Amino acid sequence: MQENFNTQESVEVQVGSEYFEYLHHQQDSVYKASDYCRRRFAPESKYEEEAIILNGFKPLIFEISLQWISNPARRIAYDPDGLPQEPWLSNAATIWLLGKTLQCSNDFDRYTLSQFIQTCAFIAFGPWELIEKGATKGSLCRFSDHWITWNHQLVGPEPNEYSGLRAARTALTAPVRDPRTFDIEHWYSECGKYMRPRCLHDPIARLEKSNEAKRPKPRPPAE
Repeated sequence: MQENFNTQESVEVQVGSEYFEYLHHQQDSVYKASDYCRRRFAPESKYEEEAIILNGFKPLIFEISLQWISNPARRIAYDPDGLPQEPWLSNAATIWLLGKTLQCSNDFDRYTLSQFIQTCAFIAFGPWELIEKGATKGSLCRFSDHWITWNHQLVGPEPNEYSGLRAARTALTAPVRDPRTFDIEHWYSECGKYMRPRCLHDPIARLEKSNEAKRPKPRPPAE
């Protein structure tokens, strides 16, 4: 059954100083954007006729998000030889944060995280402090904590861009692996909370388990 959210002629979204207006027949795109929008424009909402105001985000961030909503794509696989692409190189973390604000779908979350994983090593000024403040939980928070811990170990005690961040203060002596190599589902699973999970999302742990399974088992001694 087709949902009839309201009878407004248009929906208005304010992002920074710019306004986006959607005619009534275009509102499905806005509703698909997020659970938040669906509830906001439901007939019983007292805010139904007010514009959605997204403070702290640039219009470009909203436009990129709507492009994905209009034409959803599956998450990308991490390619160690892949080159970063704009606009995701500069904006993936912020787009993920907007998705959380608008309560976008799990597919949107996975796509934006996969873009961030592919590009994070090439960002000139890493958004790690922004993530630590804005993503207190969720997939991006877990990946970021692992990335900061791994890089902080590599750099050593000298002052660096990770100094002072929560994850950099984690006292770990055993080496942490490059988090980009983990299967993306790791960051949505309980094991994603841990720095050395030894789970099957880790390709090295998976290979070790596979090799172990292939080893001939010792025969029991003859009676």
